[in-house]
Amino acid sequence: MGGIDRRSVLKAGAWSVPIVVSAVGVPMLAASPPPGVIQIDFFDARSFPGVIQTQLAVRNGGSFDAAPIGPNWTATFSYPTSVLAAGDQTPTITDTTGGWIYSGSTVIGSDRVFTFTRITNPPVKPSDPSTGLAFNLVSATTVVLPFTVTATVSADAAATVGTSKTVTALG
Repeated sequence: MGGIDRRSVLKAGAWSVPIVVSAVGVPMLAASPPPGVIQIDFFDARSFPGVIQTQLAVRNGGSFDAAPIGPNWTATFSYPTSVLAAGDQTPTITDTTGGWIYSGSTVIGSDRVFTFTRITNPPVKPSDPSTGLAFNLVSATTVVLPFTVTATVSADAAATVGTSKTVTALG
């Protein structure tokens, strides 16, 4: 009798190594949220006799699932020294609801740069409302209008690069 008989098939099956295919789920890497985006919602500077008023509103303008921003924020404001009273001065903060504090100032070229800091705990989420900063500076006796003021806001932890905005101050 030719061909393959039943005993040959059983012998071959006993000596062969069974192959078992298994599918084990590998957990996917957790995706990082997109970075938060520092957004200046409002910025204005106005000159009145004896005073320059400045207002800023800033928030996390990232997508709904963006990472929080903070806890450390910095805002700088650059004014031409020609519009300010002589010498160093401390701004009078008129809106403290945002938690900003004055950190100091320095002269860079023909500008005086005022720095404010803010610590947010917990960091600011995209769903959080804007936070405000308003302050007054003593102006020079004579202010030539218009002049420009530049605000730059930056933060640590998951924020995109800081953002700047320039306004032309009027009376």
